[in-house]
Amino acid sequence: MLFDEAQAGDLATSAEGREAAWGSVRLENPEKPGAYVYALKPEVRAKYQLSEQAAEVYSQVRDFYARALDEMQKVGVYEIARDNFDEMTAQVVHNMTVQGGTLQELRTFIRQRIEATGMRLSSPEKVKRVETLLGEMEREFGVMAQKPYTPYPRFGQYAIIVREDGRW
Repeated sequence: MLFDEAQAGDLATSAEGREAAWGSVRLENPEKPGAYVYALKPEVRAKYQLSEQAAEVYSQVRDFYARALDEMQKVGVYEIARDNFDEMTAQVVHNMTVQGGTLQELRTFIRQRIEATGMRLSSPEKVKRVETLLGEMEREFGVMAQKPYTPYPRFGQYAIIVREDGRW
């Protein structure tokens, strides 16, 4: 284990904090738009004597986890839209999600709808609720993303076993 939960929980939710917790650097994947390559820092690879193949598996798992968190957060944005806006706005957010819209695009659309509908003037309490929900969700997912944890997904016939000493 690179970091324990207490160490990871103390790190900032910034990209730098996540990179420090995970021991890697996130780079855009030129072969897959919207996906990333997570390059392990050389000192981490050396410390745990990880092969190139192990580093590749690490990158794939990290990318899977990051994209899974993004998708879950998109569902949260849709639920906020469904519960606080008209049906058309919720449907547009749904369509954007299904068609691969980014989290930033979804957040921008929600904020544009607040202004376009005059909601800020007509329902300031609803605007405050929407902004609070979006902020809380971003913080919660930021905390999840910073911790060196992966869910237990199934990779077909393969399994990853990491022993206490960090060797594979």
